[in-house]
Amino acid sequence: MTRAEYEQRRFEFCKRGADLPQSKLDVESVNLIRELHAYKTAEINKLNETLSADGLAKKFGVHVRTIEKVLRYETWKHA
Repeated sequence: MTRAEYEQRRFEFCKRGADLPQSKLDVESVNLIRELHAYKTAEINKLNETLSADGLAKKFGVHVRTIEKVLRYETWKHA
């Protein structure tokens, strides 16, 4: 193998992931981490759709700024 070919294919010969001695994770752990993060992201997106200022405004049929003012106690201070 020439030096030029090695430079093009050098990553094929490197140890990766669980093959590294300092690795603390394995393939199953990495997949679980990614799956849990995707679940968290999906849940956050669902909450943002329903409980964000925009979602609450749609639910109550008012403008987003109205919801923001209520949340900052700019209006409805007495409630």
